Amino acid sequence: MTETLTREPFAAARPAVPRADAAHVSVHGVDAQTGYPVTWHVTTLAEDGLPDAYLIERAEGDIRNPAVWMQARRTARTVGELEVLDLIREVLFQGGSLG
Repeated sequence: MTETLTREPFAAARPAVPRADAAHVSVHGVDAQTGYPVTWHVTTLAEDGLPDAYLIERAEGDIRNPAVWMQARRTARTVGELEVLDLIREVLFQGGSLG
């Protein structure tokens, strides 16, 4: 079985529906104030009964190892979908990455 990926045009009016297997996404970029690498994890809170809420955790450094992430000092905040999109746009426009 072959899967084909297609890129759909951005539609601000269409609500985001997270995939069942995508509980969180890692965002890697640079802090705009300090210039140092930063990693964010964005997690949906739908399974916790908050379908329109997300948890954004932020840690200093380009952290790609789950064990290192679990030990990192993080700050966290709960946000809505628009704030998640703003974060991802800002990081990607500065040359950051998802993954």
